[in-house]
Amino acid sequence: FPLTLSGWVVQIIASIIASYFILSFAEYIFHRFLMHQGLPPWAYKLVPPLETLVFEHRKLHHQKYYHAFDHEDDPYGKDVNLRLGWEHTILGISFFIPYLVVSALYISLIPAITFIVCAEPPAFFWHTIHLEMHQPKHPWWSRSKIYRFLGRHHYLHHQDTHTGFNIVLPCFDYVVGTFYSPSDEQKAELKRLGFLSE
Repeated sequence: FPLTLSGWVVQIIASIIASYFILSFAEYIFHRFLMHQGLPPWAYKLVPPLETLVFEHRKLHHQKYYHAFDHEDDPYGKDVNLRLGWEHTILGISFFIPYLVVSALYISLIPAITFIVCAEPPAFFWHTIHLEMHQPKHPWWSRSKIYRFLGRHHYLHHQDTHTGFNIVLPCFDYVVGTFYSPSDEQKAELKRLGFLSE
């Protein structure tokens, strides 16, 4: 641990910034490569829940249900893949174990503790925001600029599944260029959804 107040401040700020980039990168990788592109067959034999995740996300959530983005009528389809299961949460946590161990052993406990604290809100918001985007109940926070920005980003992902892989931590879509601006027709739909101002 740092011995001075300035050392604490520097490590905490640096750890928060590093945590954001790592979490954004992980969200991008998880969504793009695990949920959309899929993995080799041997990976599904090794970790069977991954095959279910890919099938439910790519084949059901994107291709069969939610063509209109919101208000899916099918009683089964309306809930498919709006939240991740506990087994997928455990897989996500395991993804970060090497970073936590290395930072705790070779830097200090501050980056590891900060990362754990910073990882909780995105996990909660991923489920809450994704559900609200597809099954809008219009809570007070859905009128915020941040939510509407994320809603636009995710709507465009549903229009072109090769773009917009960050759901709650938009960074790596901009870093690697997998974002695009809406067309005039899409802007009209974004206004209907409440994601774009008049």
